[in-house]
Amino acid sequence: MEVKKTIKDVAREANVSIATVSRVINGKDKVKQDTRLKVLDAIEKMNFKPDYSARSMKQKKTKMIGFILPELASYWSELAEVIQNALWDKGYALLLASHNREKDKIISVLELFEERNVDGIIVGPLTHGMDEKVNEMLSTFYENGISMVGLQSQNLSDIISVDVDHLGGAINAVEYLISRGHNSIAYIGTDRASKQRELGYKNCLMTNNIPINEDIIFSTRNDANFMEIGYKAVLELLKGNSTFTAIFCANDLIAYGALNGIREKKLLVPDDISVVGFDDISTSSIISPSLTTIKQPIHEMGKTVVNILIEQMESSESIAPRKIILPTQLIKRDT
Repeated sequence: MEVKKTIKDVAREANVSIATVSRVINGKDKVKQDTRLKVLDAIEKMNFKPDYSARSMKQKKTKMIGFILPELASYWSELAEVIQNALWDKGYALLLASHNREKDKIISVLELFEERNVDGIIVGPLTHGMDEKVNEMLSTFYENGISMVGLQSQNLSDIISVDVDHLGGAINAVEYLISRGHNSIAYIGTDRASKQRELGYKNCLMTNNIPINEDIIFSTRNDANFMEIGYKAVLELLKGNSTFTAIFCANDLIAYGALNGIREKKLLVPDDISVVGFDDISTSSIISPSLTTIKQPIHEMGKTVVNILIEQMESSESIAPRKIILPTQLIKRDT
């Protein structure tokens, strides 16, 4: 049985972006003639058959944008609200769905977007190992002229994506702790947070000639909620033989859990243990003590994603894939 060729296969054969192939198929303007011919030759060579029936359904705009995101925890819900407001200002509604990093849910959400004939899609982090079916569905969206933008998506190299400097933010957090006199700094993280944050933690220790102590690094693939991870991790770390005077947490909710665990052990923050988080979600400034953290520019991220998506949807030109990295900021508070 012959394997059905996708738009991604054609793009690879013609050595162009998937967006360029989509524009040729959909008769968009301003594709160079030699590029158009390369794409048409690749289509013929690979016996690629576009799904014209699906594409015809897109002639009527729905003014609906799909946003697939990993979870509805504080950070993602706050970011989703920014995106929703930015889209509303431009006359679009948001169809929001989370997948909890389950491949079956990812497929179901993408099928929902197809059924609802969304005009564009914002793709948040999916899974660490991209599923062939998911890749095929994303390629079909391209084939049907659906614009897409990635948001903190590590596996989508064919579209424009927006992210923050996780590595630099983590380095700034640990540098700050070192500047405050800490040279035994623990780390609490999870595979659901960017691994760049753990890498930044380790890089900063090495550049400051501080040995990496694996006994005070807690990184888990546990699917428990973030606060539970932080709470249990602190209790586990405090049971060990290694001492530490500070903790860098991979996100603010983990830090909240860590604070609870520290309080349970009758220790003081920051007198006995200092804590730094990552994200600067809205509640981090009002908890007691208020959380020192790395601020992600949520408003700038959300507006950037929306502006790029709308630009693609309204442009007749092919927009080259690229990655936009926004800076983070250290917010000094009480922990």
